[in-house]
Amino acid sequence: MSKPIECPGCGDKFEEPRAALSRFDNETKICSECGQYEAMVQIDAMFSGYDPRASLTGFGIKNLPAGTVA
Repeated sequence: MSKPIECPGCGDKFEEPRAALSRFDNETKICSECGQYEAMVQIDAMFSGYDPRASLTGFGIKNLPAGTVA
C-alpha cells in the first residue's frame, strides 16, 4: 500500500494510484477532484476564448475566489 499524498490544491489526502497530473505544470500530482476542476476550467476556456492559465492560479479548488461554488 502506498503512502498517502497531500493534494496541493485542496489539502485532502489520496493514494498514489488515484493521482491526477496537474494541467498547471504537467508535473504535480493532485487529487481527482482538483484534476476535474482544472479540466473544467480548460474546457470553459476553450469555448470562451480565454487563456485557461489565467484561471489556474495554482492548483485546484483551494484557490477558487470567495463565494465560488465548485
